[in-house]
Amino acid sequence: MDCSVRIKRVKALSFLLPGGGSVRLDIPENLNQNAMSAVRFNDYAVIPMAAGRSVAESELVRLKKSGDVVGYLIPGQAIFSAENPNNSDPMFGAYSLIAAINICAQSYENKYSLASDDCGSATSADGIFLQGRFYAVVWLRKLKASEVEFANRYFVSFAKVGLYPNRANLAPRESAVTSEIYREVRLVANKEWPDYVREIMVGLSPFSENCFLRFFYLYQIIESLMSQNYYVRFEEIRGRLSSQVGVSLVQLRDYIEEFQGISKEKPRIKAALNPICAASNQIAESILTSLGESFVGLDFGENIYRVRNIIFHDYQRIRHLEADVALLVESLTSYILDTKLS
Repeated sequence: MDCSVRIKRVKALSFLLPGGGSVRLDIPENLNQNAMSAVRFNDYAVIPMAAGRSVAESELVRLKKSGDVVGYLIPGQAIFSAENPNNSDPMFGAYSLIAAINICAQSYENKYSLASDDCGSATSADGIFLQGRFYAVVWLRKLKASEVEFANRYFVSFAKVGLYPNRANLAPRESAVTSEIYREVRLVANKEWPDYVREIMVGLSPFSENCFLRFFYLYQIIESLMSQNYYVRFEEIRGRLSSQVGVSLVQLRDYIEEFQGISKEKPRIKAALNPICAASNQIAESILTSLGESFVGLDFGENIYRVRNIIFHDYQRIRHLEADVALLVESLTSYILDTKLS
């Protein structure tokens, strides 16, 4: 849609069905459109989001960045509902219309990624807009970001509250966070991470039913943290060595020992998982106790490493502890989101 297009008032929209034909969507009379004249449509992105539960029609959530509202999370069933309690709010009216106009415009380009999976048989708004899931309508111009940049910068902020980009016919696993009703999500730009880190955290792990698979997804993130820590330490050692003139055999031996200390698996995971997560460590120790494994003298990282080795090399011993491993994954996920990826 042309960035220069401005619309003051909308009476009805048309959605083109995948198999042919169309559905007319009349705009409720009580939907406040007073803010529509200020909207430039290319300044916004519409992104379907899923929680671990079905969101209610009344759950309008503000997206805020440094105190400013930069978008809304709008339940699909709230769009064009004459009974929605937010219809009198001009900002809700504008943002819900931005979502609806984008979804309908895409249908005329044979694109249906924003619409319901069953939109081909739709006869009304309920069959077109996602039910029980959010549309994140984001003011990209305010954030000075493209849609891709937005996804990369803020995926941790959404994951912390249990919200993930929608996947057809799949729901993310419910957690204590996603069971809450929230009115505001604060967006804080996370560190820059490789694409695979974001894909694991928001596209793979939350949607897997197998807790052991989720553990290994998460362990890929831990290995990324280990590599990052290794390269920082390696450059530090290399810098000292290269700046030192006339290295003696004793000093060279010390450098070799120091390098070996950062290159081995256990020291690397110990450095990556610091500070410790007391809750995750307690769960890991409980798992090891159930398996008759001693953890005396081991720290947090070593406990996680030992659980990893048992799952990978001796799965038959641990497969009956599915509930415990699931708890460990949930605790570790929160720890990594809060202390490592933020």
